[in-house]
Amino acid sequence: MATILLITGLNKTGTQSLQATCMRNRAELARRGVVYPAFEFGDGWQRRNHNPLLESCFGRLEGVDAATREQARAALKSTLGDAQRVILAAPELSGFAPAHLGELRRWMRAQGHTLQPTCMVRHLSSWTHSFTAQRVTGRRRRTIEQVVQTFSVRGFVRWRIELLKSVFPKLRFGSFESALKHPQGPAGAILESFGVDIAGLKFVRANESASDAAVRAISELNARDRTADITKLLELPGPRFRLLPAEFPPELVAKLDEERAWLGTALGERFAGGPIELKPAA
Repeated sequence: MATILLITGLNKTGTQSLQATCMRNRAELARRGVVYPAFEFGDGWQRRNHNPLLESCFGRLEGVDAATREQARAALKSTLGDAQRVILAAPELSGFAPAHLGELRRWMRAQGHTLQPTCMVRHLSSWTHSFTAQRVTGRRRRTIEQVVQTFSVRGFVRWRIELLKSVFPKLRFGSFESALKHPQGPAGAILESFGVDIAGLKFVRANESASDAAVRAISELNARDRTADITKLLELPGPRFRLLPAEFPPELVAKLDEERAWLGTALGERFAGGPIELKPAA
């Protein structure tokens, strides 16, 4: 049975670089005894090894009916059957419903597999800006105001971490800032933590960070039409996106500082980071 490195989150912590690197080196990883699953279902869309794969099997993915879910699970079961070591990278697991996470854990246990759940954590001071930009420019296509509103309602990462810990008591944590110092970045650090020999692998540095101008233009467009093409807007140059004081009021700054303190207590001071730096008002 397989030992599975299960990357459960968080978003914007180098997981895309890990996914891209593993896909690029999939054949070589297999020769080194590490399986990175990727397969196609009957609809012809390749469910690569990230969020859609596990959402198809255990979560709620739009357009996936019961028959497709069973097909997905059968394909995953077949892929994992003879493997010794497997990497499953799905940072959106941190937003799964508890029941779906529990179902994933029970299914893996029933198959005889051993999970090594790992969660990468980034300093809130930079994560907040990057996560907001991702939600504006990614498939969710929110406005800046809508993303910030979710922080007001649910907080930042504490609820995600506590959810994961409730399902995976042996959850391990990795520091994004520490992983950045690795010669091959977070992907190299994560692979080595799983005992993978990374010599000779071709690493991919994936970076989706959009400029401040791009994020703001897309946010305005999203308020009117979330289906409009944003390809050209994503090419707008300039410094990375940062929230303005008017968009991130003092009460949210205080809430973020509370979570920073909690991270320092719950996970260790290296996870706390410094205060958030907002974009100076024009």
